[in-house]
Amino acid sequence: MKPRERMKLSGPESLSTKELLAILLRTGSNGMDVFELSEKVLEKFPTLSSLFSASVDELTSINGVGLAKATALKAALELGKRLYLEISEKSFKFDKPEFVYNFSKDLIFKQEEVLRVIAVNNDLRYLAHKDFSGSTSTFIAISIRDIFNFLVKISADGFFLIHNHRSNPNPSRDDIELTEKIKDAGDILGIKLIDHVIIHPRGYTSLKAKGLI
Repeated sequence: MKPRERMKLSGPESLSTKELLAILLRTGSNGMDVFELSEKVLEKFPTLSSLFSASVDELTSINGVGLAKATALKAALELGKRLYLEISEKSFKFDKPEFVYNFSKDLIFKQEEVLRVIAVNNDLRYLAHKDFSGSTSTFIAISIRDIFNFLVKISADGFFLIHNHRSNPNPSRDDIELTEKIKDAGDILGIKLIDHVIIHPRGYTSLKAKGLI
């Protein structure tokens, strides 16, 4: 039974990752059928997180994957990420650091360092979030103003900082310095920094729990 027929009969969860990829790729190429092409994609990107992080150029470097197939894969993975965020956002209350971590797990897949700002009301309920790119060592000089432009615009009462580490979840000297500068700016404006959570594939670190806020 073909994957589309089995999906109709038993649902998408009945399909393997290779079969789901085959549905997205639609056809084979260069003498390969679509299942062989799916295998080639999974050979280069064996996990969904590595596939999510792959650029369009990296995908099109695979023999048989053109622009149409690469963008279809990227679109499907981005929709999955947005669904996760949409479900997470609804009436979400950030009263524990693990909730902040769970909300921001998508940052684990990023190759570059990203600083996420989650805005909340007085009851610690989600208002909005925004991502800023750049390492903490360069971020201090250029983007604190951008953080507070965002927070003031949506009338936030408080906020969380979250950023991703590739190597380990421990705060660096730059992380601590950034936290102190942003906290001081928030105190002046009456917008409270509640916590700074560093995330990593093996877990997270709350600077508040460590007594650094």
